[in-house]
Amino acid sequence: MNSLNNLCYSSLVKSGTGSGSMYVFPQIQLPAAAVAAADAAGMPADTFYVMRLLEATGIVVVPGSGFGQVKGTWRTSITYG
Repeated sequence: MNSLNNLCYSSLVKSGTGSGSMYVFPQIQLPAAAVAAADAAGMPADTFYVMRLLEATGIVVVPGSGFGQVKGTWRTSITYG
C-alpha cells in the first residue's frame, strides 16, 4: 500500500491515496511526444502507455480510456490487494 501511495504522489501522477477500496484511478501526465507516438501507433495514449509499461517492467495496469474518462485526460486503473 505504501508503494501505491508513493506512486500517487509522483509528479507525473495525480490521484488521491488508496483507502477503503481496492483500486485507484490516477491521472497520468503524458508528454506531447508520447501522445504523438500513440497517435502514430493508432491507439489512445493511455493504452500506448500501459502497453509500454507492461513491456518494460511486467507491471499490468488498465488504461482509463475503457472507463469513459474525460477527452484529453489520461488515466490508468490500478488494483491492489
